[in-house]
Amino acid sequence: MQSLAIATGAHPIEPSAFRNLPPSRGPRPAPQDVLRGLQPIAVVTPCEAGHAIFREGDPATHWYQVATGALRSCKLLADGRRQIGEFLLPGDVFGFEVGDAHTLDVEALGHASVTRFSRGRIRLLLETRPELAARLPQLAFETTARAHARLLVLARQTAQERVVGFVLEMARRLAVGGSDFVLPMNRNDIADYLCLTIETVCRVIADLKRDGLIQATSAQHIAILDRAALERLAVA
Repeated sequence: MQSLAIATGAHPIEPSAFRNLPPSRGPRPAPQDVLRGLQPIAVVTPCEAGHAIFREGDPATHWYQVATGALRSCKLLADGRRQIGEFLLPGDVFGFEVGDAHTLDVEALGHASVTRFSRGRIRLLLETRPELAARLPQLAFETTARAHARLLVLARQTAQERVVGFVLEMARRLAVGGSDFVLPMNRNDIADYLCLTIETVCRVIADLKRDGLIQATSAQHIAILDRAALERLAVA
């Protein structure tokens, strides 16, 4: 797969598009006033399914925010297995690194677009906008909050608890004003995210359907029928 910078073009994002960027539905919304302050250096880049925004080892020259679509961060383990670190949805910020290189791959799950912020240009901007410098760490805090939420999911001991926790997480992030949502990832992705086999994920989802807790009209379209029961299962 080509990297995003090679595979697609880029153009400056329009101010109106930046103002209307949806907030994150993850554990902690990205500070929108900080992101608006970075608008002068923002560049939006489209990408197709499977394209990499960056690969492990690539220079960490930018920070990013998902504008549209969905992404996954992942790492190929020594034994050939893939581990998905997180799913990134519109409004989520990512790409923060302690060192000078990225430690994971980030790929588009389908057609998507990301907003890029050059780290070098951020430093120059902060010289004239000190009020942004004081609030910039909040962007990194959002990434930490998402990692914490993922640890809570994986800390659940049974496969059922993990899958139910995932369904509830996606409902919080994707179901706008209701209980129906469409997953942007497939069952293989879910299995690699939860450290389970695809057979186990499919079995647990089938059990939840049989018990009347969810409805799944397709592999990716889910409706929650009994949220209270799911929440009890998630902490059983």
